[in-house]
Amino acid sequence: MIAPEQIQSTYELIAPFVRRTPVIEVDASDFGMRPARLTLKLEQLQHAGSFKTRGAFNSLCPAS
Repeated sequence: MIAPEQIQSTYELIAPFVRRTPVIEVDASDFGMRPARLTLKLEQLQHAGSFKTRGAFNSLCPAS
């Protein structure tokens, strides 16, 4: 189980290197699906174009 303290320390470790990406809500019917609310995290706006930036910096940065 991941403790909240681990999440906070990882956030502080990678924060200088990653962009804060927006979360948006859209209707699934806009994409030809039945109506439902979709919540999307726009990680494609990271430097590398995906969420992998977060994991990479977490692996590369030395622990405090």
